[in-house]
Amino acid sequence: MRAAEEAKRASEPWRRMQSVRGKLPAAAKREEVLEGLRRADVLVVSGETGCGKTTQARRPAHGALSSGARTSPRGTALQVPQFILDDEIAEGRGGVTSILCTQPRRLSAIGVAERVAAERGERIGETVGYQIRLESKRSRDTRLLFCTTGILLRRLHGDGELRGVSHVIVDEVHERSLESDFLLIILRDVLARRPGLKLVLMSATINASLFASYFGAGAPPPPAAPTLHIPGFTHPVREAFLEEVLERTGHQIEEGGPYARRARGAEAAGGTEGLGFAEQAVARDEDGESWSEHVLRSLETMDEEKVNIDAMAALVSHLDTTRPEGAILVFMPGTREISALGGEGGGGGEAGARLLPLPLHAGLSSAEQRRVFERPPAGRRKVVVSTNVAETSITIDDVVYVIDSGRVKETRYDAVNQLPQLVETWVSQASRRQRRGRAGRVRPGEYFGMFTRERCGGLAAFTPPEMARVPLHELCLQIKLLELGEIEPFLARALEPPSEAAVKAAIGQLGELQALDVKQSLTPLGRHLATLPVDVRIGKMLLYACMLRCLEPALIIAAALSLRSPFLEPFDPDKRAAAREARQRFAADSRSDHLAVLRAFREFRALQARGRRASGGWCRDSFLSQERLEGMAPVMSQFLELLLDIGFLPVGGEHYNANAASDPCLRAVLAAGLYPNVVRVVPPEAAPSSRPHYAGRARAPQIEGPSGLAVAVHPSSVNASGGDLRSRWLVYYEKVRTSQVFVRDSTMVTPYPLLLFGGELKVQHAQQTIAVDGWIEFSAPPRVAVLFKQLRAELDKLLLAKIETPELDLPLTGRTIGTIVELLQQEVHHRDG
Repeated sequence: MRAAEEAKRASEPWRRMQSVRGKLPAAAKREEVLEGLRRADVLVVSGETGCGKTTQARRPAHGALSSGARTSPRGTALQVPQFILDDEIAEGRGGVTSILCTQPRRLSAIGVAERVAAERGERIGETVGYQIRLESKRSRDTRLLFCTTGILLRRLHGDGELRGVSHVIVDEVHERSLESDFLLIILRDVLARRPGLKLVLMSATINASLFASYFGAGAPPPPAAPTLHIPGFTHPVREAFLEEVLERTGHQIEEGGPYARRARGAEAAGGTEGLGFAEQAVARDEDGESWSEHVLRSLETMDEEKVNIDAMAALVSHLDTTRPEGAILVFMPGTREISALGGEGGGGGEAGARLLPLPLHAGLSSAEQRRVFERPPAGRRKVVVSTNVAETSITIDDVVYVIDSGRVKETRYDAVNQLPQLVETWVSQASRRQRRGRAGRVRPGEYFGMFTRERCGGLAAFTPPEMARVPLHELCLQIKLLELGEIEPFLARALEPPSEAAVKAAIGQLGELQALDVKQSLTPLGRHLATLPVDVRIGKMLLYACMLRCLEPALIIAAALSLRSPFLEPFDPDKRAAAREARQRFAADSRSDHLAVLRAFREFRALQARGRRASGGWCRDSFLSQERLEGMAPVMSQFLELLLDIGFLPVGGEHYNANAASDPCLRAVLAAGLYPNVVRVVPPEAAPSSRPHYAGRARAPQIEGPSGLAVAVHPSSVNASGGDLRSRWLVYYEKVRTSQVFVRDSTMVTPYPLLLFGGELKVQHAQQTIAVDGWIEFSAPPRVAVLFKQLRAELDKLLLAKIETPELDLPLTGRTIGTIVELLQQEVHHRDG
C-alpha cells in the first residue's frame, strides 16, 4: 500500500493539490494533531470557519484537480482524517488501518468522501468510501469511510467493541444531535474497554471544552481530553441588519399588511423596558443613529417574528442588480418559506430571468441536493434557499452573499402529554455565526440579518441539545438492544442528560406499545422493533402486515411515513386548495390519508413505464413530488430486506400478499401499527359550534382523545372536512402542536380492528359493553364480547410464537389468521349492507 501511495504522490495532479492543501491553516497543525493522538486516545479539534478542517464540496472531475480548482476553507472534505491516514500509511500500518468518520447528514457524508477521494487522485470507493442509508460506495481496500451517525450506531449493534476499527472521528459534535450525543456515551464506554482505539471529536470553537471535560469524567477521572485549536482564515465579511436592508432596498412594511403586527394594548411607559427589539432599534435611532422615515415606520409596524418573504425577495433583487457575481445563500426556517421565496426570488422580467433559485433541505434526494454545488450557466446568479442544513456541514464554494431570516424550526417535546411540537424560533448566537461564516470563502462577502441589530444582541448563546427536546422512545429501544444497561442510569451519563420526566414518558410509551415488559426488558416484539431502523409504529405495522398477508400496501405506506409525504403543500392559498382537492381525489371515499398515498404511488408506478416526462407532468398536475415518489421504492426494498434478515418473511413468500387487495385487512394493519394513536369523532349533535372550519370545505369534525382531550384533524388531511365517516374512530401517525393540537395522517377504522389489535380488553357484563384500555367502548352482548376476548388471546399467542420463531410460516399454521381476516371482511359487509 505504501508503494502505491508513493507512486501516486509523484504525479503532477497530486503535487498541485498538496500545494493547495498546504496553504490551509490546518496544514500547520498536522504534526500537533498526530502528536496529540500519539499521547492520548481522545483529541478534540476545534476550528473556526476557514481553518481547513474541511474543504469544498463541489465535486471535481475524477482523478485530478486542476490548478484553478478552488478549495473552500470549510466544506465537507476533511483534512484531519487525511493527516491520520497519510501517517498510518507512512508508518507501514495502512493495511490494518480503518478510520470511520461520522457526518450528521447524508449530503455531507457523500460530499466529504468524494472530495477526499479526488484530492487523493482516486475513484470513490477505493481507499476512501462512504456509506449512508440505502447507498454505499466502498470496497475491501477502503481505509477511510465516511458515514452518517446512524450507520455507526447500527454497526455497534453487531460489533460493540468496533473490532478492526483503529480510529473514530465524530464531526460536527457541536450540533448536539440526538444520535451524536448518544454515540458519545457509547464511545466513552468503548474506550474504557478498548485501549488504543483513537477518537477525534471535531467541533466548532464554541464549547469545545465541554467535550474535552466529558471524556475526562469517570471514576477515577482521567485528565480532560487534549484540545487543539485551529484558527480560521476567511475573507472579511461585512454585516448588515434589517434597518440597513430596508434603507438600501426602499422596502416598506405597511400597516395592516401580512407582515405587520396586530394591534396591541398600551405599551409600558418610560425607557425601552417592555419594548420589542424592533421598537428598541427605533429608540436607538432617537439616541443618534439616523434612518429614513420609512425605515422607522416599518420597524414600528413590523411583526419581527414573521419571516418577511417580500423584504427578502427585494434584497435578492437588490443584490443581483448592485453586486458583482457570486451566489446568494438564503437561510429559511422551513420548506414552505423556501417554496415561497423560490417563487418570489425568481421574480419576473429580465432580473427574474437572471436568477436561478435552488432549494436545499433534508427532504430532497441526494441528486437534488448536489445541484446546489454546480456552477450556474453564464449570465445567471445562483440563489440557494436552504434550511439550516447549509449552516455547518456543507460548503457551497461560490457563495458570497448570505441572507439570514434568523429563524429555525425545532422540535420540542412535552413529555407529560407526550406531544411533539414543531416550533419556529430565533436561532442562537452560535448558529448565526455559522450562517455568517458561509460568506467570505473566495473573496470578501456580505451577511444580511433580516432582524434588527438589537435582536441580534438578544439571541441565546446556544441551541438546546436535541436530547432535551425530542421524544426518546427509539433511543430507549436502542439502549436495550445494544445491552447498555438500564435506561435511566445510562441516559444520566449523557453530556447533558434529558429530564427525568422525558425518560419516564418514553419508557411508558414503549410499555403501551408492548415493546418493553414491566421489568423494562425488551419483549420479543420490542427486539424486532429495535432491530428495524424505523419508527417503532412503522416497524409494528410491517410485522402485522406479514401476519395478515397484506405486505405490499403496508410497505408503500411505511415508506411514505418514513420519508416526507409526497403530497405537496404550496404556499399560495389558491394552489394549496387545489393541492388538497387533488389529495381528496386519491382518497376518494376511503377517509384515509394513508390510502390516498397508496393510490397515488400505484398510479405513479403505472405511469413510469411511459417515461419520466409523462410521470413528471402527472405529478405536477396532481401536486405530488416526483422525487419523493421515486425515493419510496428503494426504501420499500430496504424494509423488505430487513424483514427477510430478521426471518419474519420467508424468501419467495408470495402468499404474504394474499390479502393485499383487502381494504379491511389494510385498515387492521394500520390500527395494529399505530395504536394507541386513536381519536374518537364526536357526533355532530354533541360537538361544540366552535370546532374548526376551513374555508371552502364542510366544517371539520370534532375529535377527542383519551380523557376527552380535544384535538383537531390537520387541515391538510382528507378527514378535515365534514361528512359521513361511517365510523367514530380514527388512527393517526403523529400528533403535533402548532396553532393548536392536530393529528396528521389519519385513517378511519371500524371497531373490530381496535378490539383485535388494540390495548387491554375488558368485558363489562352488566353494561353489555366491551372496552379497550378503558375508554374505547363498544356495545356488545356478553357472549360476543367474551368471544372477542378469546380470539384476541389466540392472536396474541400466535404473534408471540411468530416473534420468538420468525421462520414460523403463519399462513400454514392453524386457522386463527384466516378467521380474523374473515371476521374483518364480514364487519365491512355487515355495515355496508
